[in-house]
Amino acid sequence: MNNPKRVFIYYLSNVKRILEENESVDFHLKHRLTDTMFPAHQHISTAVSFTLRCCCQLVSREVPTFYRGTDRAALIDELERAMGCLDSIPDNELERQTSIQFEITAGFAKRSFERDAFINIYAIPNFLFHLSMAYASLKVSGLSLGKADFDQIHQYPDGFCFE
Repeated sequence: MNNPKRVFIYYLSNVKRILEENESVDFHLKHRLTDTMFPAHQHISTAVSFTLRCCCQLVSREVPTFYRGTDRAALIDELERAMGCLDSIPDNELERQTSIQFEITAGFAKRSFERDAFINIYAIPNFLFHLSMAYASLKVSGLSLGKADFDQIHQYPDGFCFE
């Protein structure tokens, strides 16, 4: 994939929809899958940061931060600002080939990737990991979510269960 922007915007829009449709989500945003993991709100912000770190670095722009806080309203604002930033990057700039090495810190490790590996092995998988952890945290905390909420593709009848 040469241009990850559309994938990022698509899934960020789905998260935004979940937040907008669940006014009482603030309680759930504090939930962690385990004591040593981020709470859902941090996974969402981290996923957002991966989109910006990826796309802005691909076009040699400074990586902005739109973090505003941990509640529903702050996350919706962060998502809107990030999607606006991503949308402002012209596709032809994101799609141009470059031989730049991307130097990143992953946890405590320093890594270097060529362009396609940076997108497909580092940025998109990490984005989807944090998005999935946020989704799982919200679901385990009791928020009514299904696969269709995550991808807006699947559809299941009300009350459906895999048992």
